[in-house]
Amino acid sequence: MIAGKRKVEISEPGFLLVELRGGNVSTVIDGKEEKRVPGDFWTVPAQGKMTIQVTGESAGLDVLALTMK
Repeated sequence: MIAGKRKVEISEPGFLLVELRGGNVSTVIDGKEEKRVPGDFWTVPAQGKMTIQVTGESAGLDVLALTMK
């Protein structure tokens, strides 16, 4: 859960699978901006960086991180 009007940067060594469960956000992944609505799924490549800007009161996300050992 991310409180409203916040900007969060996520950086992981592995691959990310993200689902927006509630709220509205705008993401920037490797320089490409996209608006997201509840039910959207997207990925972030390994070693990638994602910035999430909450555009409403709050947003809930599920994030699955996969790394190889």
